Amino acid sequence: MRKYISILLSGTLLFSACGGTETAATDMVSTTTGSADIAFETDVYDFGKVKQGEEVRHVFKFKNTGDQPLVVEAQGSCGCTVPEVPKDPIAPGATAELGVKIDTSHKRGQTKLTVSVKSNAKSGRKELKIIGEVLTEE
Repeated sequence: MRKYISILLSGTLLFSACGGTETAATDMVSTTTGSADIAFETDVYDFGKVKQGEEVRHVFKFKNTGDQPLVVEAQGSCGCTVPEVPKDPIAPGATAELGVKIDTSHKRGQTKLTVSVKSNAKSGRKELKIIGEVLTEE
């Protein structure tokens, strides 16, 4: 009988020790649930009226409003629209700039261009719009 009680007590101690270790391991696991997010000051730029062949440049300013580093990629709607994105990740709370260079050589009249911004932001893709009028000499 004494042997049976010893085995029962040993088993109880073993199971309670394992349960305590499991809880401690769970407490040590980091649960990162945050993400990066992007907020532009403006998502539309109107360059007004320019002569055909002029180069238009603009800088879209944005901020990482998330709590993880932000990585940005961008692509213009045509070969005349060339975005310039930061090469390094943008830290949480930091601001950065996305430059755009537009060649108006083959444009005329009312012009609407877009820059598609892809990132690891929780808000997903973002479209920046560039509008204006390209004047031709006739």
